Order: sequence, then structure tokens, then C-alpha cells
Amino acid sequence: MKPPIKTMLLIALLMITLIFSWNAAQAQKGETPPSPQSETLDGNTRSLDSVSPQALTGFIITSNPYCYQPDVSRNECIINFRYTQANDDGTNAPLLKYLKYSIDGKMRYYSGKFFENSITYAYSMVPQGFKVPCGLPNESGLGNDFGKSYAIVIQAIGNTDTQLGANFFSVACPAYVP
Repeated sequence: MKPPIKTMLLIALLMITLIFSWNAAQAQKGETPPSPQSETLDGNTRSLDSVSPQALTGFIITSNPYCYQPDVSRNECIINFRYTQANDDGTNAPLLKYLKYSIDGKMRYYSGKFFENSITYAYSMVPQGFKVPCGLPNESGLGNDFGKSYAIVIQAIGNTDTQLGANFFSVACPAYVP
């Protein structure tokens, strides 16, 4: 025999009332989590709490590198980036000091900051790019259209000369055909 619908509705209503009463009692005890703080900068908002880090130190945004051969009669290629940007909040140590650009382990560019919270690089800052040998067809094993392949590392270095972060890339240059 099924209980009447009115009895089932009454039991459901009673359970819902008990649940809401219990939640209200817990809230009065102060057991609800604190609402997160937030900060806004240039229209961007982020939430903060006591656990998450307050700084954006070492955050690097970089476009993919590219390699091109300006003169096909020469074994000379150019590697460059459209842009790179690294930020910190300017108050929490370690602070961002400079960016170091290396190609195949050799430092090729250094970009520092002075009383600023970010470092920005645009391809127009080094319009001639970073010159490297193009390499012979299939020298990197990527096919006859490509010559050498290069490993690129961009490192964010802090004021304590420690690495805060890094971006790693590989770029293949067009083949030089003599």
C-alpha cells in the first residue's frame, strides 16, 4: 500500500525545512568559508586568498619563434619572435630582474627592467633578428625543406639571480641549397 501523496509531500517539505534550518545554524556558527578578496588592474580581475601567491612573478607570455632565410643564396637565417612579455607585481620578492634569450645554449639577448613591473620585447627591437646558419637539406632530420633545428630558451631571472620561470621552444629553419 502506497502512502498518500499528501503525506509524501509533507515529509518532503519537512526534510527541506530541516536542511535549510541546519545550513542557517551552521552559517551562524561562522563555519562558512570567507568570501575571497579580489583585485582589479586594467580591467582584469583576480581572486585572492591566503593560500594563493599574491605575485605574478616570472609569468612569461611569448609568441612562437620563427626562422626565415632573407637571401636564398646565403647560408644565413634569422630567428626572431613577434613579442615577449614577463610581469611581476613589483612588491613580492623575488622580483623580476631580466629576461635571458638563449639559442642552442648560447645567450643571444638580454632584456632588463628598471623600476618597472614588466619586460616587453617586440620583433622591432631587434629588427635584424638573431642570425644562425640555415643548414643543409634534412640536416635536422625534419625533411628536405628544412635545414638546422634550434633549441630556444627564454628565462625569467629574479633579483636574487634565480630562475623564476622559462619558456622552451624548437624552431626549424629553411634549408640552404648551395
